[in-house]
Amino acid sequence: MQMQKTESATPLRRPAARSLSGAIGLALLLVLAGCAGRTALDELSGMQPTGSSFDRSLYKYYSLLARSFGEVAAPPGTAFDQEGSFSLSTLSNSVSGVADAFARKALDSGRGVPVSPEGAPNDAAESYRGRLIRALVKGRDQFPDKAARAQADYDCWVLDGQVDTLAAASAQCKRSLDITLPDFETNVQRQAAPPAAAETGPATQPQ
Repeated sequence: MQMQKTESATPLRRPAARSLSGAIGLALLLVLAGCAGRTALDELSGMQPTGSSFDRSLYKYYSLLARSFGEVAAPPGTAFDQEGSFSLSTLSNSVSGVADAFARKALDSGRGVPVSPEGAPNDAAESYRGRLIRALVKGRDQFPDKAARAQADYDCWVLDGQVDTLAAASAQCKRSLDITLPDFETNVQRQAAPPAAAETGPATQPQ
């Protein structure tokens, strides 16, 4: 998801277009059926994203996530994060489904279609999702790249967490989220803070 290295903001990975179970389930059916048609990953090639700055930033990060699975969508060794820690050399059908799900989110974002953060699978994720939504409402237009990175990190954490073999990647996305979301929130809060009152000298007493 490429981001500024705020402290070591880590990676991101693939989210499902609407919900992981539905999008991955469909992708798996296509894989198992040996479908040779054009996939969402194929459609990403050469796409010129439109929409707001936030939409285009989401497209950038979701595309990186989708293509981080070398054998699925990009040359082997391609990674999402700057440290090169998100590249996978062997992929299961489930992982391929997740890559496809991220690609579908990228396509929607690139077309200017609103893409919401994934639903929370547990109370911990719900807390993060609530914070993310509140910050997005207030600051996605003012800080589009920071907003998109935080959303992609959140989706990466949630969606990777639903595939056993991606547990380590999910944990890394969570570490990144713990950097990018507070950073985004801080910028939103600073923007909303009223300007400090100008300092004035001591009031003069009437004669």
